[in-house]
Amino acid sequence: MSKQTMCADNLFLLGELLQSAGEYVTRSRNHANDEDQFMIELAREQIPHLRLALRNLERSLAELDGQLKKRLGDHPDTAETQAKTNDRARKASSGG
Repeated sequence: MSKQTMCADNLFLLGELLQSAGEYVTRSRNHANDEDQFMIELAREQIPHLRLALRNLERSLAELDGQLKKRLGDHPDTAETQAKTNDRARKASSGG
């Protein structure tokens, strides 16, 4: 029987996926000058679909955040957990 992944694991993997997605955008930007008009048109047709996917992801993340906050609200160590989360976020954003 396979082991069920945890919420944090899934979100960590999503972060890795999004980082890779950013790298694809950079690659596309770098190669755009070398492509013919037909391929550029095909690429531009993808932009609205990608933007819609990002909006849907943002909505899903906001809903998940609300669900997780509600779940933490039921937990007695909420203040301590929030402080640890804030510390982790500060460390991650500072690169350390």
